[in-house]
Amino acid sequence: MQIIGSKSLILALGSILTAGINFYSLVILPAYGEIHSLGSFVRHNYLGGLYLYGVVSSVGVLGVYILSVGKFVALYRYILASLAIIFLICTAGAGMAEIPWSYICLVATIFLHIIGLLQIVLIRQGKAVLACISLMLQPMAFALFATIQYFGWINRFEWSLFYLISCLISFLFYFACADWSWIRKSIAGKPVEFANWGSIISRMLLSISFPLFFQLELILFGHFGTSDVGEYAIIQKMYSSISISIFSSVGILIVGEGVSKGGYYFLLLNKKIFFVGFVSALCVLPLGLIISSVGKGMEIDFKTIFVSSLLAFMLSVCSFVNLGLSIRRPFLALGLLIGSFIFYLISFFISSPEVPFAYLLNAGGGLGFYLLSFLCWERLKIFNVKDDGGS
Repeated sequence: MQIIGSKSLILALGSILTAGINFYSLVILPAYGEIHSLGSFVRHNYLGGLYLYGVVSSVGVLGVYILSVGKFVALYRYILASLAIIFLICTAGAGMAEIPWSYICLVATIFLHIIGLLQIVLIRQGKAVLACISLMLQPMAFALFATIQYFGWINRFEWSLFYLISCLISFLFYFACADWSWIRKSIAGKPVEFANWGSIISRMLLSISFPLFFQLELILFGHFGTSDVGEYAIIQKMYSSISISIFSSVGILIVGEGVSKGGYYFLLLNKKIFFVGFVSALCVLPLGLIISSVGKGMEIDFKTIFVSSLLAFMLSVCSFVNLGLSIRRPFLALGLLIGSFIFYLISFFISSPEVPFAYLLNAGGGLGFYLLSFLCWERLKIFNVKDDGGS
């Protein structure tokens, strides 16, 4: 039986290639001499990153919900909820905003949000190849601008400006490719169910995952760390991007396998998942050694590389657990994420870390708390999990 269709494989390949391009822009290029450019970009993107991982991450779930069930009412309320969160982020985060760059990054992220909705439209229309090409356009444009600047072919600009321009280019491409008549017909119909505020907000909350945790960690390091936040961003991206990229591609296969069995059935922890985590950990080791030996402006010792490798393993396993819980027990998944971050904050303020290695240990504590909490919930019966329909 075919586990996953060719269109899904095309989208998975596009996601992997996109992750590879981002890895080049945010790890390899900074390590070769653009670490301060990355550090400035990370600081400028504090607000935009919160919106990206706190709100834009819900675009897949809400996009499908709007087109299939909620229609215009759901879209209207999703827009209002997003605008309210933008206001909250701007108000609460005013103290860490760097004018105008922080708001430039926030505007760029809003473009990404719209792009995400249009991406869902392309996927729903079965235009997998076009969706794949469109997905890679923004990171490719950003990587091109950053590379041209690295070789000195243009004057030096803030990466935040490259971010905005690349998002704008991608938005215009999506805007030109979109079938607006199809979109209007899709959202103009009678809703299958009434999209109340609870259904919108709950879906937004349940879409939150580990990337928001990493964004909050970067903000903490930027305020309390003793080295450039760009240095820690490289280390963090080194282990997280590999784990998330491998998980994204294999995770689609797991969902496809669950559907092929007639329902969403997941063995939340099994040998395959541990093997994927092991592969992620092995990928980090040589990359860390290469960056440490040829990188400019930063030093990564072996213990940092080793701990990063362990974190890659833990993040892979946690991501699979979170995927399974998101289907079976979505509110439990959200509760475990919140609990692990609270544990991280308590550990952070007790230990007062300053150097990157100490932050990695705290991140490991947060991921470890997530896994231990899950094991306690499962009462150690982790190899015989029955699907209860997400109740």
